[in-house]
Amino acid sequence: MKKSFKLLLILALGAGVLTLNSCSDDLEEEENPIPATPICYMTSLTVDGTTTDFLYNYDNQVVASIEDEDTTTYEYSGGRLSSVYDGDVEATFIYASGDLPERINVKDLGVDDGYLLLEGSNGNITKLEIYDDAGEVTQVTNVTYDANGNALSVLVQSWDEEQMKLVTQLQVTDILTDGKKNPYATSLALVFANLESPLVFGQSNIISGNADFMGQNVPITSTHIYNSNNYPTSSIVAQGLYSGTYTFDCK
Repeated sequence: MKKSFKLLLILALGAGVLTLNSCSDDLEEEENPIPATPICYMTSLTVDGTTTDFLYNYDNQVVASIEDEDTTTYEYSGGRLSSVYDGDVEATFIYASGDLPERINVKDLGVDDGYLLLEGSNGNITKLEIYDDAGEVTQVTNVTYDANGNALSVLVQSWDEEQMKLVTQLQVTDILTDGKKNPYATSLALVFANLESPLVFGQSNIISGNADFMGQNVPITSTHIYNSNNYPTSSIVAQGLYSGTYTFDCK
């Protein structure tokens, strides 16, 4: 596949919504309900001087992302993301049940260009297998989470033609998060629009971890600035390895 979808693994899907129906006679309680916690939807992201804008429909679903003159469109069926198209590459999502796709078929200029198989638990992707257009596995990723849907570890293995087996390319352990809100967790479409971002892990934002990349230990540290709703407005990873700023529509 010319475009990598490997960072799909780190999206925690499906924020839960709790609705309580009450027949209480407490008029004061009915007239003064507790305000709902605002959800902030990312409307733009700037990384290394390049800005991507995101457009939403009335259901707060991303329907387009625009970077310079390039536009990617997102379509939905039954409230779930069903396809993504950027003019060349099209990804089609296949679901068995729930909000987590079990397979994503990819075409480039109308020609089959591989597919992805996904496994999950509690709405989180725990395993992602990437296959090329010949149906051969090229990469397998496994992710573990804590009880709150925050990533604890990530293991990425790639197929080695010489050894004829999967070999470890990247392993991240001892991940710590900030307990605040990851803006990518509001939408699967946002992950597709930001596949190279190192910050789309789980429900909260990564602040530290230990990475073993091709046998070399690389500590990970991140700093974030937050708005009043606990969403980051800027993030810096590994002293400038990644630097991004975000704007939101909170409602």
